[in-house]
Amino acid sequence: MKNKTIVITGVTGGVGKIVAKMFLNENWNVIGLSRNNQSLIDADSIFGKPNFKAIDVDMSDQYSIIEAFDKIEQIDVLINNAATFITKSFVESTPEDINRIIDINLKGYM
Repeated sequence: MKNKTIVITGVTGGVGKIVAKMFLNENWNVIGLSRNNQSLIDADSIFGKPNFKAIDVDMSDQYSIIEAFDKIEQIDVLINNAATFITKSFVESTPEDINRIIDINLKGYM
């Protein structure tokens, strides 16, 4: 399919990277979003295709999300793949840890 655009959040990680490669191989325009700027630079060189565009976004920050999506002209498919988790037990987690999980894994999609 040509001229179709897919936006993938969390594009620099496992599932996001695999999905991006799959759609790039099908000649889709892929817009990859991630919070880690260096990972985006690396992804840009890994994918190395003119139909891949990287955008830096913090899914826990509503203003960063708005700013990122303002840069996108067309979206045919959106895959909300970005997520975070904490490897410590719930009892050891701080309120900040819990808020970050909720901000990214729930509110970021809303």
